[in-house]
Order: sequence, then structure tokens, then C-alpha cells
Amino acid sequence: MQEYIIRRLFLMIPTLLGVSLIIFTIMRVIPGDVATLIATRGGEGTATEQEIGDLREKLGLADPLPIQYLKFVGGLLKLDVGESLWSGRPVIKEIVSRLPLTMELAVLAVLISLIIALPVGVLSAIRQDTWVDYLFRIISIAGLAMPNFWIGVLIILFLSLYFRWIPPLGYTDLFVDPGKNLQQMVWPAVALGYRLSAIVSRMTRSTMLEVLREDFIRTAWAKGLRERVVIYRHALKNALLPVITITGIQLGALMGGTVIMESIFTLPGVGRLLIDSINHRDYPVVQTIVVLLAFIFASVNLIVDMVYAWLNPRIRFS
Repeated sequence: MQEYIIRRLFLMIPTLLGVSLIIFTIMRVIPGDVATLIATRGGEGTATEQEIGDLREKLGLADPLPIQYLKFVGGLLKLDVGESLWSGRPVIKEIVSRLPLTMELAVLAVLISLIIALPVGVLSAIRQDTWVDYLFRIISIAGLAMPNFWIGVLIILFLSLYFRWIPPLGYTDLFVDPGKNLQQMVWPAVALGYRLSAIVSRMTRSTMLEVLREDFIRTAWAKGLRERVVIYRHALKNALLPVITITGIQLGALMGGTVIMESIFTLPGVGRLLIDSINHRDYPVVQTIVVLLAFIFASVNLIVDMVYAWLNPRIRFS
């Protein structure tokens, strides 16, 4: 197991290098020039070619592309990729200040999805083709059919029209004011978690139905074990492996996929920073965020593989 973890960690290196090279190339290929945007104040003013050229030289954009890429990779290794081309703030500080919000939102959404999905999936499986199963399947399909932004807008409209209340704007740190933080974060987390729960509940139902038909489950019934013991001690534990896989993928994807909820609920997270930086062609910020998200995604996948061995001792990595 230890050798497997070390090998996976080493495999992250070429993965992250590939991601950094791809995003570096894409940012240079897409139309637009950050020096022109800054010199013209976002296109509202005018600037001469000399002024734009001097600004490109100052920002380091006049260097050959291989030199720019090596400087960027070197900055990543030193955890110092320089300053934002647009705001002038250190890139690492800019991201670190917003990362806790996005992480909290992603974790809350996944927890809410599991709280909803696991009971729904299990009940649908053990009550297959009954009214309970049909009801939960309708709720799950509705969650798959509705986009996140629409669910978020409905939540705001429902709270404002029927309770005369809207979530507080901005963001308050969890350790500064937990109550206000929960008011700000729970509703976007519910909007994200409901859609995720639809996916997880469908997966839980399918895997539970497969496991319930296995011989060891029939043996457990024949031994006279109670339904709760058969379902939760024997069936559910063996059915969780695919569920953990999809949950881990969702958690990794949410780290960069919360931008819509952050925009609707005016939360200053990493997703909004990424979109704003793309619009401003802020190369260091975009490149650093994408590499960070790739690292988080790879790390989550490694953790999921380690959980496999804990849930099923028959799995051994060599």
C-alpha cells in the first residue's frame, strides 16, 4: 500500500506538468491581450503602441514563451508565481484568501448530497417497484433535469417571497461568526447538493440492487439476521465502492465548478476569481488556479483509492 501511494504521488508530477503546459498554451492562444486591457482601462480608453509595448515589457510578457513557461513552473515550485497582472496582488495570497470559501461550499454540498442520497438510494433498492421507489426516482430525475443555477434562483425567490428573507451578501469566515457563515453558505450548498444527490442516489440504488442479489446476502437472510443488519452491515458496505468513486469525482469537480452559485449568492470564491481572471487575461492567476484544481482532483482520487482498501480488505494495491 505504501509503495502504491508513493508511486501515485510521483505520477502526479507529469500530470501537473502536462496541465500547466496545456493551460499556459491555451491562455496564449485565446484572443485578447492583458497589456492592452490594462493600458486602455478595460477598453474604455486609448493607448499608443509604445505604451502597450512598455507595459508588456514591464509585465514580463515580452519574453519568449519558453522562458515565460519556465518562470511560471519555477514559481510554482517555490510557491511564488508573482503578482496578478490586473490587480497587482500576490497570486498565492489572492487564491488562498478565496480558497476556504470554495472548499467549504464544496464539502457542504457533498455532505448534503450524501445525507439525502444514501437513505433515498437504499430505500429505493429495498422497496423496489413500490410507490416509495417511484416517488424517490421522480425526485432524483427532477434533480438531474434541473440545472444548478435554476435551483439557486428558485431558493432565493422562495425565501424572499414566502419568508421575506434573503441570504446575507458577501462572506463571513466560519471561525469569526459561525451563525452568519451558515446562513450564507447553506443555501448555495443545498442547491448544489440536491443535484449531486440525484446522481448519487441513482448510483446507490443500482449498486444496492446488484449486491442484494448476491449469494452472501441470501445466506445472511437464511441465517435469520435482521433486515437492518443485512442491509447496513453486509449490503451497503459492499455497494459503497462505486458511490465513493462518483462522490470523490464530484468533490474534485466542485472545487472549480461552484462559480455559478458563487455568482448567484455573491460569494467571493475561487470560481468567480477564475472567471474574472479569464476575462481579464490574467495569466498567472488562471494558470495557478487550474494547476491547483488539478492537484486537488488528483489528491481526491488517491484518497478514494485508499478508502477502497478500508471498505473492502480484499482490495490490495501492488
